[in-house]
Amino acid sequence: MKTKTVVTLISACVVVVALVSWFRPGAPDRVNDRTDLLPLHITEIDNTTLPRAIEETRLRGMSQVTITDAEENVIVADLSNPVFTTFTVSDPGEVDVIATLEQALVDTSKVSTISEGQANTVVFTMSVVQSQDVATIMYETSVRVFNIDSTDDWTIDIE
Repeated sequence: MKTKTVVTLISACVVVVALVSWFRPGAPDRVNDRTDLLPLHITEIDNTTLPRAIEETRLRGMSQVTITDAEENVIVADLSNPVFTTFTVSDPGEVDVIATLEQALVDTSKVSTISEGQANTVVFTMSVVQSQDVATIMYETSVRVFNIDSTDDWTIDIE
């Protein structure tokens, strides 16, 4: 009987240790201490910077990526919702943003709401969340709506 009790106690200890290690919280998330991440204010832009900034915004638990060009035109992608992205475009003038994106062969069938925001901004929501898709919409809006020549003068802010 004594051997059976010892084996039972050892088995119980093993089960308790296994459960404790299973439900123990992981190491603290130190994503913002990593040195391989982009800075929060980016001025050196290449063709991978915008999709990477979008991915890192989510990784850092942040919610917005903002592009500002040399003419102070602003495009914001709000990534806080996991099923859609809200885009805010600063005063596009008389340009129809959605029609312009359609002409650039961007799939606008996923646009669910379009509205006028404050200070003549256009706000639209699309059910796209893939970093590359969001980056394409932001790029095409910048190039087609604001007619910028190059993304070299962009600044990208992760917020």
